[in-house]
Amino acid sequence: MFIFEYEIVGRIPEPVKKDWEQEVVEKLLFTHRVFGYRTSEYIKDTGTPDRFRETVFELRTGKWELKNLARKQRCVFVDRDGTINRLAGQVSHPEQLQLYERSSEAIRLLNGSGYLAIMITNQPVVAKGLCTEEDIRFIHRKLETVLGENGAYLDDIMFCPHHPDKGYPDENPDYKIDCDCRKPKIGMIKSMMEKYNIDPSVSYMIGDTTRDIQTGINAGLHTMLVHTGESGKDGRYPVTPELEAEDLLTAVKLILYREGEKMDYAHDIRTYLNEEQRVLENLDENEINEVMNVLERTRLSKKRVFICGNGGSAATASHFTCDFNKGISYSQRIKYNFECLNDNIPMMMAIANDIGYEDIFSEPLKNKMSREDVLLAISGSGNSRNVVKAVEYAKSIGATTISLVGYDGGQLKKLSDYCIHVNINNMQIVEDVHMVMDHVMMFVLSGMKGANG
Repeated sequence: MFIFEYEIVGRIPEPVKKDWEQEVVEKLLFTHRVFGYRTSEYIKDTGTPDRFRETVFELRTGKWELKNLARKQRCVFVDRDGTINRLAGQVSHPEQLQLYERSSEAIRLLNGSGYLAIMITNQPVVAKGLCTEEDIRFIHRKLETVLGENGAYLDDIMFCPHHPDKGYPDENPDYKIDCDCRKPKIGMIKSMMEKYNIDPSVSYMIGDTTRDIQTGINAGLHTMLVHTGESGKDGRYPVTPELEAEDLLTAVKLILYREGEKMDYAHDIRTYLNEEQRVLENLDENEINEVMNVLERTRLSKKRVFICGNGGSAATASHFTCDFNKGISYSQRIKYNFECLNDNIPMMMAIANDIGYEDIFSEPLKNKMSREDVLLAISGSGNSRNVVKAVEYAKSIGATTISLVGYDGGQLKKLSDYCIHVNINNMQIVEDVHMVMDHVMMFVLSGMKGANG
C-alpha cells in the first residue's frame, strides 16, 4: 500500500501508465523523504476476485479484528536451525541454509490463522568470528525469499549474536558476553511481546532442542518439541515439552486445532483448481477426438479393448471399464467389450510372484489379444515398466495402442499409436484429467450424444 502527498501525484503525467515501485518510489528516494511501515496488522490488496473472496472470508472469521495490535496477540515463536531449516553445522553462508520440505507450508498456515509467526534464534557464529551480523541478516533475507516464493512470511525475526564462552581461534571479543537475549534467556521474546502486544498464555515456542523448551517455559509459553534437527536429544536441560510433533507443519496443525482454529486452505485450493483449469483448457481436442474414433471403430467391429494401469491409474482403468461396458453400452445394440487387466488380482499376483511384476499386463495379453484389438495404457509418468511392456507386446503383434500420460509423456508417448498427453508435472492433476477424459468420452459416446449403433 502506498500513501502519497498530493504534490507527488500531481507530478505524474497523464494518461501515462506507471510502475509505482520502479518509476515513482525509487526516484523519490533521492529527492523526498520516503518512509516504510511494516506491520502485522490487517492490510490486503483486494484487487482480484480471489483476493476479495479471501478478504470476505477473513472478515467473517474475525481475522480483521484479531490482527489489531490494540488487542492482545497470539504468537508462535519458532526456532531456526533444526526446526525451519536442516542442521548444517555452523551456518555462516546463505548456501548452507536449506529449509525442510514442509516448513514453508507450516508458516503459511500460521499466516492464514490468527497467530503471528516470529523466528528467534541463537547465532553464536558471529561471536565465534565466522561471520558478521550483516551476514546473518543476508542469510535471513534468503530465508524470507524462499518463504515468499512459497506464499509464506515471518512477521519478525530476532537473533542473538553473542556467546558467553571464550577460547575460539577467530572469536570476536565484542560479542563474548553473558547477554540477556541468548536462549534460554528470554530477552528476544520479551522484546517481541512488547512490540506486538503478545499474550504469552496463549502463545507457543516450537523448537528441536531442550534449550528451546526451557526458553518457552521461562517465558510462560506453551512448548512444542519437533522431532527434526536434534529432536530434543541435546540433553542440556531436564525439561519435558508440553507437546511433541514430527516436524514444524505437524506442530502448527496441532496448535491450531488445539486452539479451535480452522486451517485456511482456501489459497491452496484455488491455486490447484486454477492450475487444473489451465491444463484442461490446453488439452488437444484432436488427440481426444482421434482416440474416441479408434474406440468407436473397435466397438463397431466387435473387437476388444484391453486397459491397464498402476495405483491411481489402475483405479482409472477400472472406472473406464465400468463406464464403457455399462454406461455407454447400455443403450447401444453393439456394445463395448472392455477388459481391465488390473482387475484380476489373483492373476497379477501369480505372474508377479512366478515371473516378475513388470510382466503382469503383458503375459495375459499373450493369451487373449489379437491384432484387431486395442490396448489402452494409462501411466502418469508414461514410464511404468509393466505398462510399457504391455504396449511393446501389443505393438509386436500389430495391435493398436493408445496411451494416457502426464509429465513429459515418457516412453509411452513415443511408443503408442495414439496418445492423450496431460502436460504437467503434477500427478494429482494428471490423474484428475485422465478421469475427466473417461467422463468426456462417456458423455459424448453415450445415448445423449455421438454414435448410437
